[in-house]
Amino acid sequence: MFLGKKIMVATILLGGAIVPTVGTTALAYALTDPDCRNKLKDCTDRMRGCKDKMCNCSPNTNGTEEA
Repeated sequence: MFLGKKIMVATILLGGAIVPTVGTTALAYALTDPDCRNKLKDCTDRMRGCKDKMCNCSPNTNGTEEA
């Protein structure tokens, strides 16, 4: 039972160290690669446009206005 707990703690600690490192490396690569950076910019522009469309639309669907 004690060995199982040690293995679980070691896995959690290694996962906590590896996951942020891999994420940081992937982000650094994405920001330094010009093609990937342009794709990210296009994606953020589309997401902002979608957000603007959703915020500007009327909540009532039947076309009547409420006072």
